[in-house]
Amino acid sequence: MSLEKTIKRILREELSPRVRRRVPPDEMENEFLESFDYAYYLTKRRKVLSTHFLDDLIYTTVSVMMDGIHWRFVSTLPEDEFWYDDIHKELENHYRDRIIQMYNEREGINESVLKEDKKIPPYFRRRIDLKEFEDQLEKGKVYIFYDSNSLEEYKWKLVTATLENYIYYNYDTEIDSADNSTYETIENLVNIFDDKLTDMYDSVYMERRPNY
Repeated sequence: MSLEKTIKRILREELSPRVRRRVPPDEMENEFLESFDYAYYLTKRRKVLSTHFLDDLIYTTVSVMMDGIHWRFVSTLPEDEFWYDDIHKELENHYRDRIIQMYNEREGINESVLKEDKKIPPYFRRRIDLKEFEDQLEKGKVYIFYDSNSLEEYKWKLVTATLENYIYYNYDTEIDSADNSTYETIENLVNIFDDKLTDMYDSVYMERRPNY
C-alpha cells in the first residue's frame, strides 16, 4: 500500500466524520507536516522555559494546524456550536504518538530505540522526552555507583531514580516503583539505554578505581 493510501486510510479510520467531511486527507497531512516543523523549532527555542516539552510540542503543532483549517469549520458549522476545543483535543489525541515518534527521529534516536519506546506504557511514553531523559541520567551516575553492588543493579537504580526525579520535577507527581506500569517502564528504559548505562558505569569505575 502506498504512503498516500496509508495516510488516507488512517485519517478515514480515526478522525471523526465532522473533521473528515471538511478537510481532505492530503490537505490535513500537509497541514500537519508544516505545523510540526514550525512547532518543533518554536518549542525547541523556548524549551528551557517549559517543564512539559512534549505536551507543549503536541499542543503547539495542533494549534498551528487549527489556524490553517479553521476557516473550513467556521464557514460550515452553526455559530452557536462550540467546536474549537473539541476538535483541537481530537487532533491532539490523533497525532500525539506520531508527533512523539517524529520528534525522537529528528533528535537522532535510532530505530531500535523507537521500537523499544513503543513498549513503554502510554502514561509514561507521552510524558518522557527520551533525549532529555538521557541527559538527566548523567546527574546521578556517580551517586548511584556507590550505592550499587553490580552493573545490573546500577542500571536499574539509576533509571529508577532518574524516572522518579523526571516525573516529579516535570509533572509534580510521585511514582510508585512497585506499580506494574512503572516497573515495565523502568525495564524498557534500561533496555533503551543499556549501552549508555554500561559506558557510564565503566567510566565512573575507571575514574575512581584505586591506584596501586
